[in-house]
Amino acid sequence: MRDSMGMYRGQRLHKKEWVYGSLIIVNDRTFIAQTDNCYPCSDAFVSKEVDPETVGRFVYEGIYEGDTCDVWHEDDVYMDEEGEDVVHKDNIRKCVVRWGGPDYPAFDLMMRSKGYKGKMFWEPCDDEHNTFSNDSWKLQVTGNIHDKEEQK
Repeated sequence: MRDSMGMYRGQRLHKKEWVYGSLIIVNDRTFIAQTDNCYPCSDAFVSKEVDPETVGRFVYEGIYEGDTCDVWHEDDVYMDEEGEDVVHKDNIRKCVVRWGGPDYPAFDLMMRSKGYKGKMFWEPCDDEHNTFSNDSWKLQVTGNIHDKEEQK
């Protein structure tokens, strides 16, 4: 469920920690306003300046724009000798939560693909449905595009 504290997230300029809340842009500076737990009972809030390049919108059940995910189809799950559910690594897709743009105006899990003459482009993980609206797709958030450790 969406709550007023988690509509946006951004990474603070100097501490590199993530803050969650409402987006505020003033005089070319970007802030995330963190309201207290009693909002709207109180007008108290704290705003933290964030790097505008890291701001991401809440998309789906704790997932934000810019998150990186391992994605697999429920049909790709099998049971190992110990009775644990396993997905073979060849069936896991590496995707990023992105806005599709004017031709595909929705957030979806997108993966990089090589097109004509080797040009790279983004395409949805599922070519028939939005991944978030199809319960047969399973995913695990592995990081986000802004964490330096994840970009190796």
